[in-house]
Amino acid sequence: MAPKTKKTVAIIGSGWAGYNLAHALYINMYSVMVISPEENSAITPLLASVDIDFDKKILICQPTFESIKDKKMRIPYNKVVVAPGCSTNTFNTPGVEEHAFLMKNVHDANTIWARLNEDLKIASLPCTSEEEQKRLLYITIVGGGLTGIEIVAELTDLFKGDLQKLYPHLNGKGSVTVYNVAP
Repeated sequence: MAPKTKKTVAIIGSGWAGYNLAHALYINMYSVMVISPEENSAITPLLASVDIDFDKKILICQPTFESIKDKKMRIPYNKVVVAPGCSTNTFNTPGVEEHAFLMKNVHDANTIWARLNEDLKIASLPCTSEEEQKRLLYITIVGGGLTGIEIVAELTDLFKGDLQKLYPHLNGKGSVTVYNVAP
């Protein structure tokens, strides 16, 4: 008896839906191909764009690497899922465009962590006043959705846990405020 060929499920996008679907599919039954422009998403095939030939059931993908950007890859599929995720909506909240860090991927998280780390170091300098320490460690989260609330929880844990051990002189000086446009 010949081995059964797995059907290919192509998922375009590695937002929450695409990521979760990729992990939920039974890998013994399906061959899963994720195509995403996100370099630092959970799944990283490094493809910039995708065209779909629905009649032939083929994805035509272009890599993001400059040296091979003209090469096209043809990926056959049995089922295709388009799950590109969403873009951040600031709802024209004053100050967000100019001052906020947006959080969509690992790169964004690393940027935010680097800034917080820098602010902690500045707040630790002997020449930094208590007022300035509190200003440096006052964090505003705009958005009370899943990501915003998860960040608040992590920061609260950080301020009440590790930072008390690493920066005892800053104990009680960190604070978090959430602004949400939803009713």
